[in-house]
Amino acid sequence: MESKSNPTYLTPGKDFVVESYTKNIKTGTAKVTLKGIGDWGGTKTVNFKITPKKAEKVK
Repeated sequence: MESKSNPTYLTPGKDFVVESYTKNIKTGTAKVTLKGIGDWGGTKTVNFKITPKKAEKVK
């Protein structure tokens, strides 16, 4: 995880935890909420797309 305003790399389990996630199994739009811990505070919810892997041609 990186902050665009201050490029500091955060470490999972030390600086933030995954608070919740939804619809992250099948293709479509999923959501994850991260919560700052330790020296970091606040939460951030992000939507992202899960896309199917393109099939490879069988020779």
